[in-house]
Amino acid sequence: MTLASPTHFKADLRAMRFTLYEHLKVDRLFALERFAHLSREECDAVIDQAYRFASEVTGPLNSPGDRAGARLEGGRVTTPPGFREAWKKLFDLGLMPFTIAAEAGGFGGPNAVGVILQELQSGANTAFQM
Repeated sequence: MTLASPTHFKADLRAMRFTLYEHLKVDRLFALERFAHLSREECDAVIDQAYRFASEVTGPLNSPGDRAGARLEGGRVTTPPGFREAWKKLFDLGLMPFTIAAEAGGFGGPNAVGVILQELQSGANTAFQM
């Protein structure tokens, strides 16, 4: 695996949580049958996990990934070193399928929380998120 450089990515989780719970009142969704399997604490834990992942995995891949770039050779796309492993880990952690319905293999989380998860990844490494 490629040695990743340090990341300077920071996110204001307090502001994100304020937006989710005080402004958007996302925690009201947990009273609905569709989201009854969730709680604010569980969503906060998922957000914390996404922030750790962005800070420790995708953030450090940002600069080396920009330098290496993706390549198209012989009809195959090759991503920068570390991207493939990071994508696998992102899915293994359940962060990507968070908003996908449980019947379709996801976790069935609210889209508002999914936007926060995407924003964390995009802020740490836009090329990876795209």
